[in-house]
Amino acid sequence: MKRVFFLVALLGVACRGAGNGGGPAVPRAAAPASISDDALQNGIYCSSDIITEGPVRLANGQWSAEDEEGRQTLELGKDRAHGDLDGDGREDAAVILMGSGGGSGVFVDLAIVLDRNGVPVHAASAPLGDRVQVHGVSIEGGEVVVDVTQHGPGDPACCPTQRLARRFKFADGRLVDTAPPPAPAVPEGADAQTPGKSVSG
Repeated sequence: MKRVFFLVALLGVACRGAGNGGGPAVPRAAAPASISDDALQNGIYCSSDIITEGPVRLANGQWSAEDEEGRQTLELGKDRAHGDLDGDGREDAAVILMGSGGGSGVFVDLAIVLDRNGVPVHAASAPLGDRVQVHGVSIEGGEVVVDVTQHGPGDPACCPTQRLARRFKFADGRLVDTAPPPAPAVPEGADAQTPGKSVSG
């Protein structure tokens, strides 16, 4: 089944495809602010390389659509963190997105939303894996730390057992993995990753 990666944007900000450029430069803000949960749960989420069209608007943290291959879904996870990730003095957000392309896989992404003069703007995302378990998200020293349990050697697709901290830094418009984990095993029974047709929300 096709994999669905989703990146963040809000209404009025164009989707930028797979480039993760984070939008145009804007003047630095004079005072800190914080992106609200309402803005995150009802924002517009753009797709990346496999599904190239968007945007897709969440309603109370969820979106779904039907096509000939099944039901596609996107859900905003409960784990998130706020902190300055781009050095402009304003609070940005790190969130978890969970997407399904109609099969048994649930693909988990870390996504970054920047506060650009009061407007939340998609900046970057990074895949965490299929059916990984997220236990928490924090921002420490400008890095995003995600406490996850991923698949270890011999783990079935349903039941990952390898717990570790994933660390990411926002740099040059991208999320850079600063503490790459051991290569996860491909879980038995995991969905095949096959690109599908483009859809829009």
